[in-house]
Amino acid sequence: MDMMIHFPDAVSEKLQNLDDVNLFVVSVVQEALVERRDLEQWQREKIEQAVARADSGRGEFVDHDSVKNWLSSWGTDQETAPPKPMPGR
Repeated sequence: MDMMIHFPDAVSEKLQNLDDVNLFVVSVVQEALVERRDLEQWQREKIEQAVARADSGRGEFVDHDSVKNWLSSWGTDQETAPPKPMPGR
């Protein structure tokens, strides 16, 4: 599969100063795409695992508002303790 990638002018100018630019660019782009794909796959798997665990009723959870309120208290004179987890549903 052939692909064309357009870089901003500033990036293209920097790349033109390198030896074997085409090989270098292809190599970097391939590596970046593979790493991005692997990261997205890992994220999807972790999200699916977390949703399955939440749906199963196992584990403990802290609701969003409790965490938000706790974090908002950081750095104030009224800093609160971390919220207590609730049992799963």
